[in-house]
Amino acid sequence: MTTSTESILPLSEIVQPESLEALADFLRQASVNGTPVYPLGGQTCLHYGMPARDTGFGLDLTTWTDGVEHPARDLTITAPAGLRWSKLQELLSSEGQELPIDVPESDAATVGGVIATGWNGPRRLAHGSLRDYVIGIEAMDGQGRAFRAGGRVVKNVAGYDFCKLLTGSLGSLGVITQVTFKVSPIAKHSQWLGYTVDSWDQAAQRTEEILKSAIRPAVIGVASGPYWEAATQFGAAAAADQLLLAVRLEGLAEEVQWMHDHCDNVCKIPGSVIQGDAASKCLEELVAFPGSTAAPLVLRAKVIASAAAPFAQAVREIDSDCSLWCDLGTGTIDVHFSAYPDQGLSKVLVGKLQPQAAKGHGHVRMLFSESSTEVTSQVVWGNLQIPRDLMWKVKQEFDPANILNRDRFVW
Repeated sequence: MTTSTESILPLSEIVQPESLEALADFLRQASVNGTPVYPLGGQTCLHYGMPARDTGFGLDLTTWTDGVEHPARDLTITAPAGLRWSKLQELLSSEGQELPIDVPESDAATVGGVIATGWNGPRRLAHGSLRDYVIGIEAMDGQGRAFRAGGRVVKNVAGYDFCKLLTGSLGSLGVITQVTFKVSPIAKHSQWLGYTVDSWDQAAQRTEEILKSAIRPAVIGVASGPYWEAATQFGAAAAADQLLLAVRLEGLAEEVQWMHDHCDNVCKIPGSVIQGDAASKCLEELVAFPGSTAAPLVLRAKVIASAAAPFAQAVREIDSDCSLWCDLGTGTIDVHFSAYPDQGLSKVLVGKLQPQAAKGHGHVRMLFSESSTEVTSQVVWGNLQIPRDLMWKVKQEFDPANILNRDRFVW
């Protein structure tokens, strides 16, 4: 769900520069005046991060859509920051290619916004993370100085890796203006297999057996809770005391059928098969789930894979009616709470879930909360074990006046 800009960011006005020169002039003046600048893409993730406190300018680059370069034989594409993610995928699809990063509200989300938030979709197990696909980037820092890194060929590692530094920095280091990605051929066939399991331990055991075999699933995890019970096309509905282990397979028809047969052998029961348009719908629902603002509280945890099931169980002990997706392949757990916690965010996150995640060498982040009370850096970003003094020095190099997304990131 896209939320209105005015309800989240304290903006005096929204600026739409028409050129790099105009953008540089705008950022230089904002830096001199010390006025905050809040970069805007498709405005689908404005609820992500710390709430902004100081009134400033919104910076809208959604009109920057020209200049796409797609040398299909090189398996790369260069796109401006304002291009919608769905349009990028449409251009790639016309050549039988894709960027296998699945983004909620892709019709609204922009290339620059996706990079800034560092979003990773459910197919990370097979295809890797967003950072693996960014091979070139152009941006402008908080003083209006343009810089670039990488290039337009896949084997390009010269210079400091600004590509990875800017990915997931929430626009706090620079305003992204153009990005080059490496891309992949689209898998010709895909299907979902759904297996009912009696417990989290059984789901984890079957997942381990599948991953130890020659099967290479694109996604493997457990869907639990009212959200998934309502989505009947996602798989065979499990009984109240059972869980649904969902496996997505991609590849050539022969590969998919071979993996299907071996999954059934490992799980010792035939899986319910979802394919065609229904399989696409399943993936769409899984992509949209963590980006939703329909639940009163949405969290994402990242732990080592073996700790994913215990973390999911800990969440269910706090809210037995929650809906969650537990990716047992990558250790990512997305949660919709059924109600805002009576005991408060701090007790639930800092007191219970963050220590549980720490046991699994991970962290918990708050993606959305209907309440702004108790929203602190530790609640939003988790107890990050990072050298904050070193990170602040990096911030000072790029944005000494601290105008870019002031107070919204981990600084």
